[in-house]
Parts: sequence; C-alpha cells; structure tokens
Amino acid sequence: MPTSSLFFGDLVPILPRLLHHFRNPFATRSTSSAPPDQPNIETRQDVIATRQLANFVDSTISGTTLRNTSFMSCTLNRVEIHGSIISDSNLSNCRLSNCIIDCSSIIDCKLHETKILDCSMRNCTMTLSPLALRKFPPEVRAMIFEDCLVMNDDEECLKMNESKYPALLSALKCDKGMFQEAMGILPKVNWHCLCLQNLPYFETTPSKEIESIRKLNISTRFKKRLEAGIFPPPFEHCNLVRQVFLVPYDALEQIIWTKACIAKFQTMVYLKIKIKYRVTQAHHRSHAQIDAIFTLEKDIGAPAKLDSVSTGEWEAWFWEAPRGQTLTWKDC
Repeated sequence: MPTSSLFFGDLVPILPRLLHHFRNPFATRSTSSAPPDQPNIETRQDVIATRQLANFVDSTISGTTLRNTSFMSCTLNRVEIHGSIISDSNLSNCRLSNCIIDCSSIIDCKLHETKILDCSMRNCTMTLSPLALRKFPPEVRAMIFEDCLVMNDDEECLKMNESKYPALLSALKCDKGMFQEAMGILPKVNWHCLCLQNLPYFETTPSKEIESIRKLNISTRFKKRLEAGIFPPPFEHCNLVRQVFLVPYDALEQIIWTKACIAKFQTMVYLKIKIKYRVTQAHHRSHAQIDAIFTLEKDIGAPAKLDSVSTGEWEAWFWEAPRGQTLTWKDC
C-alpha cells in the first residue's frame, strides 16, 4: 500500500518548479516592504498559525505549526511542519512529518516519513512508521485514544491486580512517540480509586500521571480508612478532577469529603455519593447518611438526584453542574 512518503517522492523531480511557482516576494523579514495585509512573521506568529500562509521566502519563523506550505531560504526554529516542501533553509528543534527537505541544514529535529535530499544533519531522529494513526492530526488522534483507552466505563474502579492495558497500547509499543502520546490520555479517561489500601500504588505512580486524573473514586467505607477530607501527598498537585464518586463511612465524612473535593477541584462538574442503607446493624448510620444527602442539597445549591431505583443494599445520589459551570460550596 503506498504511503505519504511515496506521494511526496513523486514531487521530487518537479521540486524546483514548485518552489518557483510558490515564490512570494512579500513573505520576508522586512516589515517595511510588506503590504498592509501581510503580517510580520517574526512578531505575529499567532496570525500565521490561523491563516496558514501558502509559502515563505527569506523568513524567520519560530514557535508555531504550519501545514502544506513551501519554504525557501528560511530559518525555522521550534516549528511543527506537516506536508510541506523546504529548500535552502536552516532548521533547529523542529518536528516534521511527510515533508521534502532539499539542500538544508537540520539540527536537533524529529522527522517522520520525510524525504531528505542533499542536507546536513546533526542530532536528529528519523522514523518511518506504517501506523495509520500517524496520518491523522494530533487532535484527531486524541479523540481516537479517548474512545479506545477506556478500561472502566463506570465509577467502579478495576482492582489493581486485574487491570490490563487496552490492546491498542500493546500495538503502539513499536512506536515510542505514539505510545507516549496514548499514555498521556490513559489517566484522563479512566476512574482511579483512592483508598487506604491503594495508597502504595499512588506513592509509586509518576506525578504527571496523577496530575492528569480527571475521574476519582474516593472510598472510605471501611474502619481502616483515609483521614476525612485529607488528600495524601501524591495528590498535592492533582487539581483538574472533573468527576468524583464518594463511598463515605458515615454522614459526617460524607459532608467533609464533599466540601474538600469541591474546594480542591475547581473543575468539578459531577459528584455521586453511594450509601449502603439496607443494613440492620448500621440502620441508624444509614438514615443519617440519607439525611445528609438533603443537607448537601442546601450546601451545594443544587438538587440531588437518585441515580437509579435498586432492590439491593446500595443507593446512589448524584449532582451535576449546569453546562459551562462547576459545582460550588455555598460557604466557599
């Protein structure tokens, strides 16, 4: 099956004519010679990113992303370039994909499926990958990963010894870049269980992964449990959680943990509390927890909703913030 690199390879014989065709005398570093409708390339990178200019000549560009563009006699630094033709230019710390580079100097760059002709290279990384995912833009790949990397689609966390990575991650191990990209999405789309028994796991988990958590299950229903409302040290910088599921020990902890979560997670839009209420040995405790649900209605300023009618011993209530808003505590 032909690849994009073969497609660009077909353009090599006509490269000089293409560069001549796309030559634009206005795309220079001189601001005095540029007409009013052309942005200053060195000072208006935000305009370049949105307008996607067709070609650059004798230009200096840094810190942006460009697609389907031709460059001639340019200096490129920290630029991400896709599907473009580059000639007689100096590139440093750039990321290039599906490009043709001719008679240029390339330093500290990462190149994927890119054709190199008469160039000098230093400290560069080149990859050729048959993965179809490489053909999609990063934002589209993120959507694919978010859909395919879900390991637990409800608030019930998987047991750590039963958890297995999705098959997609195993397939991506041959491509380090794609694997790391997918691993960055994994903690954002799955539920993570915080309890005293799981604390050793989080103590050995990289801080970046914990900071990426968006769905958190906090279980303190056992006598040996976390101190009410106190997040352990590994969660010091975990502030972007959007959904919380609580299984509290009693009514008091139910209110303490709810307030602590709303205060810590300013992005929180969903809260569910699970109560074990059909237990004769703790009948008084169960009634107190149900009473606390209605107390929380006043504190949160939103009505509690029964998640589902159950004949079992568990009952769940939830709060959901209106679209574009987050849950808040009246006293905060």
